[in-house]
Amino acid sequence: MATQADDFRLLFGSGNRRDAEFALAVNHVEDALAEAIGPLIQAGIDTAHQQAMAWGLVGMAETTARRLVAAGEPIDAERVAAQVSELAWAGLRGLRPV
Repeated sequence: MATQADDFRLLFGSGNRRDAEFALAVNHVEDALAEAIGPLIQAGIDTAHQQAMAWGLVGMAETTARRLVAAGEPIDAERVAAQVSELAWAGLRGLRPV
């Protein structure tokens, strides 16, 4: 039975981008996530700014997961998601049109 830690290692471990087919699949998921998140950012900003912030959120979540996997720390996906979400919401509240 796979654990959350196993799932995180598969998706975010250092070797996951070595297989071209797997890397392409991960990129498609990341693209879909950013495309879904962008329109949800309602801060009076233009579409390009929304999309850039959506990619920032995807990257923030991925980097956090990669760091936890590399450190070999226990991974509680729900807790990590809550922590990253809290940070993201705090930052999104301060968005202004540029």
